[in-house]
Amino acid sequence: MKKFLKHIITFIFAAFIALQLVSFLSLYFLRKSHFYKPQYVANTLRDVQLDYVVLGSSTGLTTLNTEQIDNETGLKGFNISIDDTSLGTHYLMLQHFIKNGGSARSLVLVVSPGDLANGDPSISGNDYRFLPYAHKRYVNSHFVDLPSKEAAILKVSKYMPFVGVSYYNAELFYPSLKAAIEPTTRNRFDKKGNYVYPTNGKALEKTKPTKELSLTITNPYFEKIKALCDTNQIKLVVYQPPIYGSKVLGDTGLLPFVNHSDLITDPLLFYDRIHVNRKGRVAASRAFALQLKNL
Repeated sequence: MKKFLKHIITFIFAAFIALQLVSFLSLYFLRKSHFYKPQYVANTLRDVQLDYVVLGSSTGLTTLNTEQIDNETGLKGFNISIDDTSLGTHYLMLQHFIKNGGSARSLVLVVSPGDLANGDPSISGNDYRFLPYAHKRYVNSHFVDLPSKEAAILKVSKYMPFVGVSYYNAELFYPSLKAAIEPTTRNRFDKKGNYVYPTNGKALEKTKPTKELSLTITNPYFEKIKALCDTNQIKLVVYQPPIYGSKVLGDTGLLPFVNHSDLITDPLLFYDRIHVNRKGRVAASRAFALQLKNL
């Protein structure tokens, strides 16, 4: 019986070590790749002087085309937005950008009324993309500050990476195999960090009158982003992207605020209610480029 238990314990220990090793290698290959936006930022923007970066969720990722803006302004920008995220993750990404040697004169923070008004933020859907940097204090602190089941899994992964890699196996383990073979592969963004929705989304019904939304800032991460920009001499510009059939009312105090909530009224320029399509992105980027020169 003792011999049997010894074999069982030995097997469990060996399996634990094997899982840890495989998970460590998965995160290592991802960390050295361009697959997700945090890795691309860390591996390509170090010591690159940018005039501006665009930071937001899917609306930031798909509304402002930094390549078009650069062509129309002569500036140099990059889109560091990640889809399915909120202000908490934007704060984490800004830290990540700065701590990995990124430098920009201005930050264009793409917001939404709902996220700004959220006084009780939680973990975002794609925060696992920072797991290759779980050993970094600023990343682990993010998981600690936003308690939830997913945050606890990501927090524990600092010491036991197999926990996070196992839980997010489809999002981490399988992409790491792709990253190991083709490390320069990017997941749904171009070389300037942008992504675009096609023009054949679900047709929107024409709506009248315009719905009015109030801008209320209670999310604590907005002030954290502002403070981090102040510390690093980065000018913060707040951008409200187009929302079909809606107009955002309010301001951001002394901060420059570009309110394009009702810039586009044609439903054919939207992919869905909060995302413009390819044609809508051209219109929004052109209008923003004109204003960026004077900010």
